Parts: sequence; C-alpha cells; structure tokens
Amino acid sequence: PFWKSTLKNTPIWNIFEDKVHSLWNDVYISSIFANGQTKGLDSTPHFDKSSRGELDILLGDVNNIDEYKDYTFIYSVCMEKKWGPAWGGETVLLTDDDHTGKVFIPKYNRAIVIDGSILHYGKGPSHIYFSMRINVVCRLLMKETVFNNINN
Repeated sequence: PFWKSTLKNTPIWNIFEDKVHSLWNDVYISSIFANGQTKGLDSTPHFDKSSRGELDILLGDVNNIDEYKDYTFIYSVCMEKKWGPAWGGETVLLTDDDHTGKVFIPKYNRAIVIDGSILHYGKGPSHIYFSMRINVVCRLLMKETVFNNINN
C-alpha cells in the first residue's frame, strides 16, 4: 500500500533542513515526510501548492508574499545502489498537455527539486521488484530568483 509518514521534529528533519539551507539562503521548509509505494500503486497526478492561509502562517510578516513559490525536494531512498530500470518507481513530471513529460528513475543518493506548479506523480515499483519505493519529500517555499541561484 501507499503510506505517508511525517518527519517533522525528527533527526531526519534536521539533516534535510541543513541540506536545504546549504543550497539556498532564503528558503522556508513547509513540511517534510516520507512516502512509499509497493508494486502497482501509482500516486495520483498532483500539484504541490500551498494555500494563501498556509503561506500566511509559514511566512508571517514577509514582504511580497506573492513572490514565493512552492518547490518540492524529492530524495530517493534506494535500498539498492544500482536501480534496475525494469523495477519502475519513476517520478513523472507532465507537461502542459499532460501527454509528454520527463521521467526520473530512482537513483542511489540523488535528489531532484521540481517546481510545485508542475503536474507530477510517483509510480509504484513494477511486479518484479519485491520491496518498496521510498522517497523523503521536503516541501519548500522560496522566490524563483532564489531557486535559480542555487549555492554551489
């Protein structure tokens, strides 16, 4: 089955908070959680978008609150150091026409960061993979100019 577990106020939160702040200076973490899927359980295509109420709570008295966008930091927790493409478990980003897009196969120790306004979903592993696809997901808020100027 598909599962989701919040990681706020755990040691994992601190690890990801440090990593995110090493990449961007002016960034807010709105949530962090782990999710997992077993074979045949794809998630539903969705957007990661904070409501105005959430923005007001998370950003408080920040000036120009409307300049902040939602981004999603996805870290693939691969139990195997080499993921077989036949195992499935891809993260799919759909284009505006919903018929084409980009696919990311899980890879050991890799993260992707996507614009939360892009329609996306996670595919469960295929019938030949007998474990679970697990991701740690950080929902982020930052200005687009900050996102484009990642610290190197």
